[in-house]
Amino acid sequence: MYRIEDIPIGRKNAISRKNLAALWCVSDREARRIVSKLRTIDFGTDYVIVSNSRFSGYYRTQNAEEIKHFRDEMVKRIRSTRKAIEVADKIHVRVRMKELYEKGLV
Repeated sequence: MYRIEDIPIGRKNAISRKNLAALWCVSDREARRIVSKLRTIDFGTDYVIVSNSRFSGYYRTQNAEEIKHFRDEMVKRIRSTRKAIEVADKIHVRVRMKELYEKGLV
């Protein structure tokens, strides 16, 4: 069982994904999935599981500034991902139309 308590409170106590994977006896990829899932649950504690591009590791915090910084980084990732999806969609339509044209279907 993966417990929220396995992720420490406070930046100075941050735990690396490698160490979480070892603690949970899972792969690095699975540890990332577990943390992602735990982040989506409101445990009613007012703690948020954060990570930060400026340092490595995960920790829980109630610090509004740290939560906002984490949120802002997540929004940047969403925007970047959305742009990549938009480009892929545009190219997909173009390639698909070309295929249909070559088959004489349009």
